[in-house]
Amino acid sequence: GEPGRNIFVWDPVYYGPLKDVPNIAMGGSYQPKFEESLFCAGCHEQEQEALLPGESVDHGRWPKGVPVHSTYSEWKAGPYNQSETPCQFCHMPATVDPKVINPVDLARRNNQSITFGFERPPEDIRQHIFRGPLDGSPRLIDGAVYVSLRTSRVGRELEVRASVANSGCGHAVPTGEPMRALVMVVEASSDECGILSAHDGMTIGDVGGALATGVVGESISVVGTRLTWGEGSARANPGDVVRVVRPTGSFDDYDGVGFFGNESLSAEEKGMEIRAPVGEARVASVGSGAIELDSAVELLEGDEVFLGAPWPGAQVDGEDALHLAGKPGYTFSRVLVDSAGRRNVPHYRAVDMRSDNRIPPGGRGLTVHRFEVPSGCESGEVRAEILYRPVPLQMAATRGWSAKDYVIARGQASFR
Repeated sequence: GEPGRNIFVWDPVYYGPLKDVPNIAMGGSYQPKFEESLFCAGCHEQEQEALLPGESVDHGRWPKGVPVHSTYSEWKAGPYNQSETPCQFCHMPATVDPKVINPVDLARRNNQSITFGFERPPEDIRQHIFRGPLDGSPRLIDGAVYVSLRTSRVGRELEVRASVANSGCGHAVPTGEPMRALVMVVEASSDECGILSAHDGMTIGDVGGALATGVVGESISVVGTRLTWGEGSARANPGDVVRVVRPTGSFDDYDGVGFFGNESLSAEEKGMEIRAPVGEARVASVGSGAIELDSAVELLEGDEVFLGAPWPGAQVDGEDALHLAGKPGYTFSRVLVDSAGRRNVPHYRAVDMRSDNRIPPGGRGLTVHRFEVPSGCESGEVRAEILYRPVPLQMAATRGWSAKDYVIARGQASFR
């Protein structure tokens, strides 16, 4: 019968990228797409219509649906779009075992034959795996980004400019599952005065996670160090941190991915309003629908308040993810929204994308942070830590998943 069609005799057809597989029993058939990035696009390029009944996508904005997966087009638009560097170059790497001479596991130089195959160059002996960001040693994600810091001091103000470069990925970082994120924490300290307070610049948004979120004058009222806050008091414990940010009306004009990489979009249309740090305080006690703080924070109506976890100074790789919204730093992710406008929803609920500031291949994300340097503080350092967060905290809490942070880059700079 025809190869692969005989139901009585084992007569398979195997497809692969090599033209001259001699083993007749394998029914080797040449298929060049196995070594092309286009092969990966079947799963890693998806423009999605609304999946929930009765909902729809704005086709004026998304003609083919919301691009919940765009890894292939990210690669195609970037500098790795070459025949020598398809997806397989990194994700199906060449074998590192010098004893392996071709893709047949039993093949050795002393038994080369039609049965076992003949010796091939290393670039033709790909491992039959697909490395994810946390696979291997070193992990793929560990070589993805590079963070650099530049400091300048004028009187009692320290300005920090951070650059997060996608120096190692052929696609945007992060990519794949649309709820992955990078969380950058920026902290300044003085040799004489300890941790410095941030008073301006960018902060970690809701993507960074919060145990509770509220707005002063809406869900929160303030008298001194006491916050009357129903949701917050129901979830807070002594030792938690309350972080406050203030919407500035200014927007981040980032170099985005796909639709959000369009130069004709205004900063406001890119959807990331800058929220400046106001201050933070520890939860001293909780009771009767209110939180008592260990120190006062000067709050104004409209300020946004996040309940979160204290920052330990550095994250331990692979430890439980921390609720960091409101802290000086930034996040890099797509933000999907549902028909009710809820942010950071899973893809099956998504009908729109509010922003996408993930870092394209060869690109970089730029942030600015300003700290107050008290009198008598002569010198110190600034540290930035980039965390890869595969699972968003709010989704992990809903589904009972484990949410971890992985440290993938660190940077530091001194100031005087």
